[in-house]
Amino acid sequence: MLLGAERVFVVDPLEERLRMTRRFVGCDTLQEGTDDVGAALLEATAGRGPDVCIEAVGMESGGGSAVEEAYDRAKQYLRLQTDRPTALRHAIYHCRKGGTVFVLGVFAALADKFPLGAVMNKGLTLRGAQMHGQRYIPMLLERMARGELVTEHLATHVMPLDDGPAATTCSSPRRTAACGRCSCPTAEPS
Repeated sequence: MLLGAERVFVVDPLEERLRMTRRFVGCDTLQEGTDDVGAALLEATAGRGPDVCIEAVGMESGGGSAVEEAYDRAKQYLRLQTDRPTALRHAIYHCRKGGTVFVLGVFAALADKFPLGAVMNKGLTLRGAQMHGQRYIPMLLERMARGELVTEHLATHVMPLDDGPAATTCSSPRRTAACGRCSCPTAEPS
């Protein structure tokens, strides 16, 4: 959005993260597993699909259909693939013809059922990279100094350093609203 995108959608299975996105970023949100993501994206783009899709999950992607999830987990269990590329597949399927898919999530090695035919037939540009801090940090710090980029909400838990090991339970999607070890602004009831 800071770089001029007309409209941004964030897709995530967790309502807590979507709520924070709406509150602090102000973009549109779709809940994976609840909303019909493909139909909503087509409707919002006059049937074309998004110009750019960013996969930011990586090798531990979940979701998709129950069959797709079971397939990926079984392939991992049998050591026939290392990664679960569900979010990457969805980015490729939802991106418009001639669009660009950025792969920013971390992948380890092998992913099965990669829709290479869709990439080729839609004429997609596929790019991947880790975040290049040395390139982006100066620009991000300048935007923070000007107040264009606010990040305080990203620190969702405040606790003593000695309680650090317990922090993993606070960030778990399975934690309860009353984790009891910190002040969790994201733990408001649904």
